[in-house]
Amino acid sequence: MPIHGLAEAANPGTKVGKLAPSDIRAAYEDLLQTGGKKKGTALTATKPVENAKETYQRSSKEGAADGMATKMFFAKAPADQSVYALRTADGGALALFPPAHKQESLLKEAYRSNASLVPSKEQSSFGATRGPLITDMFEGQGMAELTPKASRITAVGFQHVDAR
Repeated sequence: MPIHGLAEAANPGTKVGKLAPSDIRAAYEDLLQTGGKKKGTALTATKPVENAKETYQRSSKEGAADGMATKMFFAKAPADQSVYALRTADGGALALFPPAHKQESLLKEAYRSNASLVPSKEQSSFGATRGPLITDMFEGQGMAELTPKASRITAVGFQHVDAR
């Protein structure tokens, strides 16, 4: 419990409801990988959760390069895996977590003999070159509120950190 109204650190590995603060990253990345069919099912619908699900649906349906390539997401370990949590007065926790993923755009087999993916200016600045595959790496920060009844991601932001 908070002492005299001051925040108190919580153990990131201790579950609050369905998830521990240290589980939030994997649950969020599941939204991008599967649309939330696995670990993401434990997350309450919020704007960041719905946005991630829409990204999965759009990439699954439309792919990349006007449908000539697939676009898939894969969870990856962030450079700093630290998760921070504060205990809330209601017994829940406020968590800060580091989401990170790899995004792969792969030219479909039928187009590989006569087409290439062309990297954007940003991708080129990281060293990505024209070819059948472009891999982008993203790392970010997220915040979640965990209570015994719900796990809510309230904010997520990413930085494009690499491309090949």
